[in-house]
Amino acid sequence: NDILLLGEMQYAFICLLVGQSVQGLVQWKNIIDLLTNCCDALEEKQDFYLKFIESLMFQLKELPKDFFSDQLTNDNFLNESLQ
Repeated sequence: NDILLLGEMQYAFICLLVGQSVQGLVQWKNIIDLLTNCCDALEEKQDFYLKFIESLMFQLKELPKDFFSDQLTNDNFLNESLQ
C-alpha cells in the first residue's frame, strides 16, 4: 500500500528528528531516493506523489537550519534525489 510507505517515511523522519537516530536518517534518505527515482510510478500514481511532495515539504520545514551542514548530511542527498 502506497500510504504505508508514506507512513514509513514519516516514522523515519520522526526517529531522525526526535530520536536523533542515524538509522532514521538512513531510512528517510532511502525512501526519498526510492520515490524520486521511480519514473514510471510518478506518471501512474500522481495522487500518491502529491501526498509525498506535501509530506516532504512539511518535513523540510521542520529540519534544523544547520541540518545540511552536518557531517552525515553535508553531501546534500536531496539535490541528487530531487533533480
